[in-house]
Amino acid sequence: MDFTDDAFVLSARAHGDTGVVVELLTEGHGRRAAYVAGGASRRMKPFLQAGARVTADYRARTSDHLGSARLEPVGEGPSALFDDPLALTGLAAAAAV
Repeated sequence: MDFTDDAFVLSARAHGDTGVVVELLTEGHGRRAAYVAGGASRRMKPFLQAGARVTADYRARTSDHLGSARLEPVGEGPSALFDDPLALTGLAAAAAV
């Protein structure tokens, strides 16, 4: 299962020394978990926060396995949502699912 899609980061948690497991909400493929190699680096941490918009290049052997992803930031990040109460409520609801 390989795809490239726009996504929002719902959560990120450390995995190993430098990796991160992220939960993504994609436009065309729903909610997916993926391993991001090097996600704990200083360069990657800012756009692995909840609400960050990214382009995900996702790869997994089957739809049941944990895939890996390469993420590229899109836009200015989750800070743009803090001025809009409705957008912030939507983000909180999506992250709670």
